Parts: sequence; structure tokens; C-alpha cells
Amino acid sequence: MLKQRLKDFLMWNVVTPTVDITNEAIYQGVFDNQCRNLGIPNDFYPLSGAASHGMLYFLTRLLTDDALSEIVEFGSGQSSLLIDRVRPAKGYHLCLESDADWHARIGKRLARCEYLLAPLERRVIESVHVDTYRSPPPRDFDLMLVDGPMGTESYSRFGCVEWVVANRRDSFVVIIDDTNRKGELETVRWLTEHLSRSGRSFKKQHLRGRTVQTIFAVGSLRHVAHYC
Repeated sequence: MLKQRLKDFLMWNVVTPTVDITNEAIYQGVFDNQCRNLGIPNDFYPLSGAASHGMLYFLTRLLTDDALSEIVEFGSGQSSLLIDRVRPAKGYHLCLESDADWHARIGKRLARCEYLLAPLERRVIESVHVDTYRSPPPRDFDLMLVDGPMGTESYSRFGCVEWVVANRRDSFVVIIDDTNRKGELETVRWLTEHLSRSGRSFKKQHLRGRTVQTIFAVGSLRHVAHYC
């Protein structure tokens, strides 16, 4: 028993963090090359609470290799700036942000995004009480990135499930950020059960670097799970 506890301690406190840091360094190098090849300035700041290099790499690959063009984003920041620069000309990019000061700051740098200031409201979604964005009705999407609002202890960012349930696309990708945390993991479990009950063919994968994301790759886009 003691030996197993020591093994578990070393795995979660030494081995896993070391692997994650190594992954992030690899993703940084790949993202540098992506920016260079696309001819866009690499003036991003993937630090602190911002999107990691792993997230930026993964988004860039989805937007270029798979040309995902109808995008919904919960929360804004470095990922919003990247999507605005890289996404295909067709389609749309809808981004919801609840913080007025941050909305004003990021909005100055966005050229093609439908960037909405969406205050939070208390609602019941799938029997869960949740603070979520006051937003327009859900739209169909190819790609949903969930990095807002601020995380909560339980069913964090659960408002996104309403959009997933309403999505009529057979194939799409959902990225949930910060899934090293309990609240986000509860939302991930709900989505996993929902997709399974609905008979959807999907793959779920974790993207690990400085932060952790969970990827749901549905339908003909199941292959993108292997990008992690």
C-alpha cells in the first residue's frame, strides 16, 4: 500500500508535470512554425490564464488542415485573436464575453469576429443551476471552444451543453479548457454521457501542456483527436 501511494505521488507530482512541460515546449516550437508558414505575426502571450501553446497549435491545425469555419467561442483572449486571423473567409466566428473591460480591450484587435458583450445570468440547464452568458439562440457550429466564463466548483461552464445539444451538425469539435479542474470535469462527464446516449460516433482525447483541454471529436472529424 505504501509503495503504491509513493508511486502515485511521484506520478502526479513529478512525472506528469514534467511530461506536460515537455509537451508545451514541443507545442511552442510547432506553433512558431505554423505562424511562420502562414505569414502571421507570432505576437501571442500564452501565459497565466491565457490559451497555452498546445491550445494555439491545436486551433491552428483545425482551422488550416480541416478548414473549420463556423466557430462559437465562450470567453475571449489569445485564442480569439488567433481564430480571427487564421479562420477561413467563409463561415462565422461568434465569441461571447461577460467582462466589459476585457471586451473593450480585445475588441479593438478583432477584425472579423462577431464579438458580443454577454453578461452572465442565472439559469437552469438540464436541471443544473448555472451562471451562463445572456446570449442569442444557439447556432450550429463546426467548432466550439469553451474557455469561459470564470470556472466554478461544480458543473463549470455548463452553459455550453445547451449549444451542443442544439447543434444539428453531424460532425463537429468541442474543446473544453481547464479540464484538470473538478468543475470542468463534471461538464465533460455530462457531455460524454449525452453524446453516448444520442448515438453519436465520437472520440474524446486530452491535450496536455501548460494547461489541459478535453477534445470531443464527433462524426467525420473523429480523426482530429489524433492531433493531440
